[in-house]
Parts: sequence; structure tokens; C-alpha cells
Amino acid sequence: LGTGLRLAEIIGLDVGDVAAIQKHLVAIPGSVITDFYRLVAADCNNSGTVSTVDASLIRQVLLDNPFAITNMSNTGSWRFIPTSFAPPAVVDPYVLAPYETDIDLTISSDLSAQDFWGVKTGDVLYTANPANKPDGGLTADTLIFKAKDRLLQAGEMVSVDFEVSNFLDIAAYQFALQFDPTVMEFDHIQTLTNEIPFDAWGNFGLFNVTIGELRAVWSAINGATLNDGTKVFRITFKVLQGGQHLKDIMYLNTAALPEVAYTDALEARGLKLVFESDDVLAAGGAGDQLSLQLLQNQPNPFIGRTTVGFVLPEACTAELRVIDLSGRVLRTYSDAYTAGAHSIVCDLTDAASGVLIYELTTPYGKASKKMILQDK
Repeated sequence: LGTGLRLAEIIGLDVGDVAAIQKHLVAIPGSVITDFYRLVAADCNNSGTVSTVDASLIRQVLLDNPFAITNMSNTGSWRFIPTSFAPPAVVDPYVLAPYETDIDLTISSDLSAQDFWGVKTGDVLYTANPANKPDGGLTADTLIFKAKDRLLQAGEMVSVDFEVSNFLDIAAYQFALQFDPTVMEFDHIQTLTNEIPFDAWGNFGLFNVTIGELRAVWSAINGATLNDGTKVFRITFKVLQGGQHLKDIMYLNTAALPEVAYTDALEARGLKLVFESDDVLAAGGAGDQLSLQLLQNQPNPFIGRTTVGFVLPEACTAELRVIDLSGRVLRTYSDAYTAGAHSIVCDLTDAASGVLIYELTTPYGKASKKMILQDK
């Protein structure tokens, strides 16, 4: 499946639509869908009924399940209904009355009498306009997932526990977790709480885990509240390359799946991933002697700009060069730095796409890695 098809299916959909259908199916007062066009949107598999299959189909599309995406595409990502069609009164909110879809969208010449309503399949909450999304800013009611930062050692198995704060009356959330697959390899995932219902297959998407993308999509019929610090799930990785901190190679991938949470009343909330410092490492504990480290650039691959991190064992002058495969130097950054961690934003907006080499030279040695510059 191409990226264009995946994006076409997901536009306007999020986990709030799943929660809305779930609430509708159990007839929670005030949540039963009685608007004809919203019922058309809820009938994701075009069966003429609204059922748990429709909620599951949206969830699996959000998790990037290729079979679900194909199903959604085959049954129609949009339903086009002539404006001349008079929608019938909703008698049974779980069975749709027949409706017209006889619209000619072939644009080969001027057309008339083709006025229609476009219904995005699955968009029960009518959120296809991106302006309706939370702005992602950190606010008092933002749902926060926390993980402990740590220095990674090659060959070790690392278990990352994700705990929550501000999990107040939450009925749904979604996000895509991105990690660097050249640094860590996914091993397994497990849930850590019985306070909210989890389904390992239904709530986590591992379809793109080999390229470092793991999705989490969770919803429930009723909102739940968890104590701050409650651990909800654990992901275990095998470390392939040591010397980097977890926070430098793991982040939320908004482009893959916008992060958002919903309350029981289906009000949107922001969602953030926060890394807490490891107290032992932060204090320079035993066994954490600084050494020269060149970290993998983030993001990678990238378009235009990327950030290169490095760690110096002592204060010194360091030079970072970006080189193409022919040996031509594209950028040089040189400065005096203190001991510890630093980062440089590399602007390569005018460079040709492809594989590039970045090289750090210091009095304590030299290190180099590859980066991938993509077309705009």
C-alpha cells in the first residue's frame, strides 16, 4: 500500500470516532446517533448497519493495518449524496435506510446538477477540518505519558515503562511512537494495569515496527481516571548501538498519527510524551564515565533540517562536517564546547537528497555516522 492511500483513509479520522460509535452501540443517554449523515459516516464497511465491526475497522485503520485500510478503500473513503436527496427520519439508529449515491465526479467538462454532500467514512465527530484538532500545546488538562530516560548499552535488553499523569475522565487516546531502529530493535509489549481494558491486538499497531514506528490507539465506552504515576504498558527493546540516551532516539511521530486524547464527553485533549531524567546518570554515578559519543541525527530520514547530538568527555574544540558520498564537504560547524552533551541543527535545505555522512572531529578522537536527506 502506498503512503498516499494510507493518508487518504486516515484524514478526518481519530480515536474519538471509535469512542463515539462504541457509546452509540450501548445506547448511552445523549450518545445515540440520530443524525442521518453521521450514521452514514459510522457505517464504515457500507453494510447498511452500524456495529462493532465499524468501530474496529476505524481503530485498525488508525493502527495502520493494511487489511483494514484496503477494506476501507474498497467500500469507499467518502460517500457522495445528492443534495436533492431528502434524508429519511431515523427510525432505527442501527440500520440505515437506503440512500442515493448517484453522483458523476468525472471532471472532463463543465457539469451541472451535481451538487452533493460529501460524507467522510468514519468521521462521526466531523473533525476532518484540521483546525478542530488540539494545537498540541502543553496545558493543564494535557494527558501526559512519562518514561524514564537512560543511557543505552549495546546488547542489553531495555524495558521502558510508560506511566500517565492527568489521566482524568479519559475515554480514548492515540499516538504513534517513533524510535530509531538502527539503535534499538523492538522485542515485545505488555500491559501493566487492569484498571482500564486493554487488548494487545486491538490497541497496539506493530505493522511498521521494523522501521521504528509503533502505534497506540485505545478507547472505552466510559471515561476512566487513573492516579498520576500509574504504569499502563511496557515496551521491551534490544539495544543495537550503545552510547545514546533514550530521549534522543524516541519521540511522538505526529506526521504518522496525530496525538490526541478524548474525555468521556468526547472533548479533545492534548497529549505529550515526557522523559524524566535518570537520577543516577544525572548525578554522574559510578559506571557512567563520559566518553566521546556521536549520536544518530534526529529526525532521520529528514527533510531540510536535522539535529546532530554528541557528548564530549572534556571541554574542547570540536568540528562537525557533513559530507556527501563523493567526499564533497556540504557543511562545517566548529566551536569550543564544555564537557557533556551538545547538539547542532544542520540546515541542508539546498543539498541534494540521498545518503550523507556526518563526521565529528575532536582531540579525543573522531566518529562518523550516516544520515538520509529526503526530497521535499
